[in-house]
Amino acid sequence: MNRPLPYVHLFCIWLLCSMSTVTAADKQSSPLPIEEMRATAYTKAFAKRFALPEPQPGTEPEGGIQAMEFAVETNPNAPYYYCKLYLYFDNKLPIAYPEGETGIQHLPSRRTQLMTFDARTRWLALSEKDRLHFNERAGRYRRSAALASSNYEWHKQGLFADMFYEEYHTNLFPGLAYLKIDMACPTAQWGERYPSLEVWLKKKGAPDYRHQTRINSDDFLRFPVPNAFFKTIHGWIKSVAHYNESVIREQPKEQRERSPALNDNPNR
Repeated sequence: MNRPLPYVHLFCIWLLCSMSTVTAADKQSSPLPIEEMRATAYTKAFAKRFALPEPQPGTEPEGGIQAMEFAVETNPNAPYYYCKLYLYFDNKLPIAYPEGETGIQHLPSRRTQLMTFDARTRWLALSEKDRLHFNERAGRYRRSAALASSNYEWHKQGLFADMFYEEYHTNLFPGLAYLKIDMACPTAQWGERYPSLEVWLKKKGAPDYRHQTRINSDDFLRFPVPNAFFKTIHGWIKSVAHYNESVIREQPKEQRERSPALNDNPNR
């Protein structure tokens, strides 16, 4: 029997294919097989709703997270690889969104057509007012998410590695929110020390962590990363981190210090 395709077909393409677009040129030039470095985990309800295969036992996310996907991606403006985490969850969760709960939002970028400020001299030529405004908006997307161990206590024990919001949609489908996170491909060997980790998302009403250093676990919603999912992506993250480190070592000192691949701060 024929089934209606547009809704499911387009969503599945976007969910499982478009997030990590890999061109033929990427495959030829990429030292890492990034088209294969992707993993998903989702609940039975999510699988049923979006016509996905039944999840394997023990792989389902919990706590309101309905699905997660890990992908390694490239950026045409930088020689590094990037680790991305996509989350799909109940949009009633009290999450602190960077710019409010209004439609889709993206992290402001300096690499947008005429707004390309990669050249430091041009960026500094902007008025102080414009630079402060841009940096304030971009800053809202930081310090609101983390990869953490369940036993984390500030300056006492455990792991807390910042992750950064890139984009979000509070109503992607009825009742379903979406969030794209830059994991920063941590360089620390946290996988061996902390075999079980959680995704932490800042709660609505929690303090602005750009102006606060002490991490209070009560300010975050905490979601266990399924063990099977974590074991799958851990080796890929290490491969990406090692590759990025080799690229950074070959760069001049000033450029190394500004590298976005060094955004790892695993033990705050």
